[in-house]
Amino acid sequence: MDFSKQILMDELIGQSSFTLEYFECPGEKVDFSFIVTSWKSKDDLLQCLSSLSRSVVGMDLHETIVVEASSTDEIVNALQKLPYEVSAKLNLRIEKCEDRGWSHSVNVGIGLARGRWLIVANQDIIFDETNLMTLLGFARRHPEVHFLVPLLASASGEKRLMMRKLTFSRMFFVFTNIGSFFDAMLGRRVYKDFLLLEADYETRKGFCRLEHPWMSLFVARRTLFDRLGQLDEAFWLYFADSDFVKRCAIADVPMVGMTSAVFHHSFAQSIKTRGEEGTLVLFFRDMLEYSKKWHVGFRMLRILLTLDALFGPIITLVRSPAWFKSGRWIARSKVLIRVLAMSNISAKPTPVLRNTRKPDS
Repeated sequence: MDFSKQILMDELIGQSSFTLEYFECPGEKVDFSFIVTSWKSKDDLLQCLSSLSRSVVGMDLHETIVVEASSTDEIVNALQKLPYEVSAKLNLRIEKCEDRGWSHSVNVGIGLARGRWLIVANQDIIFDETNLMTLLGFARRHPEVHFLVPLLASASGEKRLMMRKLTFSRMFFVFTNIGSFFDAMLGRRVYKDFLLLEADYETRKGFCRLEHPWMSLFVARRTLFDRLGQLDEAFWLYFADSDFVKRCAIADVPMVGMTSAVFHHSFAQSIKTRGEEGTLVLFFRDMLEYSKKWHVGFRMLRILLTLDALFGPIITLVRSPAWFKSGRWIARSKVLIRVLAMSNISAKPTPVLRNTRKPDS
């Protein structure tokens, strides 16, 4: 049965008719491995684990791996002091690693995980038992689905499921001052379309195939990483997800989103923990890495970012006098000059070869 027919059958059956059953996996000790990446946000992490412990009641075949990349032992000490009933429910394992970015932390977790399914979450995700059962239940029923994400919602009502795939024009209009100036003149059409800000998730319950999943929380079969490899650690914080999504698309791996499974997520958490300037450095550096690796106008993008650094302040003054007076444009220009001067843009151009073989189920 092909993928589209299987999905159609599930739409006819309905989401509410399913309850998740757990069973022994021959030759495997663990069915689900939860991997939570942590960096300098103890309160968020403890809240995440507390919600997860309440959501896995009755799940025997699971483990939780916290990959902690902070330079201090404060968070590790806090985890070791968790109440026994919480750590026992989670089957918790704490792994401390070097601070080499989100992609490295995820890869450390993947290397340690024993599960058939890997559930990778940022530290600011809040789990919910009903939605978790819906998500994992769908994964269990559909062996042909190797990559699955839920709908993420913030306390302010902001929702994210997917974005458009990265192209040169989208990076220009969305991520540069000059491009966003022209996009603003058109009513921010490119920006809204790129992030699908006007998508109606309320009326579309169920699931759909995605162009670029939002990967703050995702479920993936282990065989997907066995086939495609782990995340590319050339990308520290951003664009590692876009790089992996690109590889999935080339291999024709179905990427599915569920609007009927909703989890709370605090967006823009990286700015709070790493600071605005540090986040911008990593963002623009990784953007150049991505454009070079996948031949997305690398040289032209460097030229446009140079112009952005030089003339961005003038555009900022025109667009937002208040933001110009705040002086934040100075930090942005310095960041761009710093990134453009870097000699360690290490990603090598990758020939885009089409691999139509899907991962083994």
